[in-house]
Amino acid sequence: MVKNSDKLLKVYIIILFYSSILKMFFGRWATLIADMALIGLIVYYVACTGGKLKIKKAQEKYFWVIFLIQVISIAEIFHTNINNRLYSIIEYRKSYFQMLILLVFLLYLDQTNLDISKWLKYIGYLGMPIVLYGIKQFLFWGKIDDIFAGMNDADFWTLHYGGHVRSISIFSGPFHYGMFCVLIFAIFFYLFLEERKKRYFCLSLFAAFGCYCSITRTNLVCLIVAAIIFLGEFYIHDYRKNAITIKMMFIVLAALVIGLAIIGVIPILSGDNMLGRMLGSILNSTSDTRFTQRFITWKDAITYIVANPIWGWGMGSAGDTLSKYNISNVYVTSHSMYLKVIMETGIIGGLLYIILPVWTLFATRRKLDYRLRGLSYSIIACVLINGMVGSTISTFPSITLFWILLALIIAKEYSNENAK
Repeated sequence: MVKNSDKLLKVYIIILFYSSILKMFFGRWATLIADMALIGLIVYYVACTGGKLKIKKAQEKYFWVIFLIQVISIAEIFHTNINNRLYSIIEYRKSYFQMLILLVFLLYLDQTNLDISKWLKYIGYLGMPIVLYGIKQFLFWGKIDDIFAGMNDADFWTLHYGGHVRSISIFSGPFHYGMFCVLIFAIFFYLFLEERKKRYFCLSLFAAFGCYCSITRTNLVCLIVAAIIFLGEFYIHDYRKNAITIKMMFIVLAALVIGLAIIGVIPILSGDNMLGRMLGSILNSTSDTRFTQRFITWKDAITYIVANPIWGWGMGSAGDTLSKYNISNVYVTSHSMYLKVIMETGIIGGLLYIILPVWTLFATRRKLDYRLRGLSYSIIACVLINGMVGSTISTFPSITLFWILLALIIAKEYSNENAK
C-alpha cells in the first residue's frame, strides 16, 4: 500500500472539485491542474512500488478494459480526419483520460476493511458548497458568475431556459452542475439510509434543489429515477424494520416525486411554471426544438458511424461545442454519449466504454446490501440516462466524480468478500 494514500486521494478530490475557481485568475486552462494531480498520483504510485501494479485478481478486468480504451482513444488523436490536434487532446483529456482515476483509487485504497461511509461523507461535504453556490446563482446572479459563464464554449441558449439563467456553479455548464448535484444527492441519501440521521436527508434535498436550479431536464429525470431506485430498494428490503419517522421521510420524498410527475402536466394547460415547462417539454419532446434538433444530429452521427464503424472518425469528431475550432473534416455535435464514443473511437472503443458501468452494475448487484445497491444503481443510471441526450463523458469534473464513486463501490465489494 502507498504511504499516506488516503491523504493523497483526499487532496486530489479537493483539487478536482475546486480547480475551476482558478479559472478566474489563470483562465480556462487552470483546470489542467487536476489532470496534473492525477498524473502525479500515477507517477508516485509507480515510484513507490517500483512499477509493479498490485491489482486484485478480481479487479483485473477493469484494468484491461480501461487500458484498451486509453490505447484506442490516444490513437484516435492521430486519425487522418483530425485537423486540430490540440483540441483533440483536450477532448481526450475531458472524456477518456478521467477514467484512470478509477484505477488509481483501486490501487491506492486499503480494500481489506474499507469504510465507504467515511469516504462518502468527505466527498459529500466537500461538494456541498458547490451545490449551494449553484442555488445562489439561481436566486441571485452576480458579476463573478458572469466570469464563470464567459469561460465556456456554450452559446447563449445553452445557458438559458424559459427566460431564466441556468445555474452552473463554478463549472463549465449547467449539465455539469446538474449531474454533480444528482451524484451528491445519491451520496447523502445513501448516508441517510445507512446512519438514519436526518441531516443527511436534508442535505440530499438541497442537492435535489441544486439539480432543479441547473434547469436541465435530463438531470431532473435522473434525479427522479435515483429517488425511485432508493425508494424501491427501501420498500423491498427494509420497510418493516424502521421507525415511523424514517417512513414519513420516505413518504415526503415519494410525494415529491409524484408531485413532480403531476406538475409535468401543467404546461399542457398553462405553461406558467419553470418546473412544469421542463417536465412538459419532456412529455412533448417531438415538438420541442431543443429535442428535434438532436434528432437531426443523431441521424448524421449514425450515417457517419455506418460509413466507418471500425476506426471511427477520430478524437473530438463528435465533441460538443468544438465546431468553431475546425477540429475535423467530418464532424457532428452528437448530443449523445453513445454516438459520441462510437464515432470517436470506433465500435470497439465505444462498446468498451459503455459496457464498463453496465458491467459493474451486474457484477456487484448480488454482493452489496440494498443501500449500496441503491447508490450503485442511481449513479450508473445518472450517467446512462444523461448519455441518451448529451455527451456526458466530457462533463468535467462530474464524470470524474462518477468514476471515483464507482471505484469505491468496486472496492467495497472486494472488502465485503474479503470479510467473509
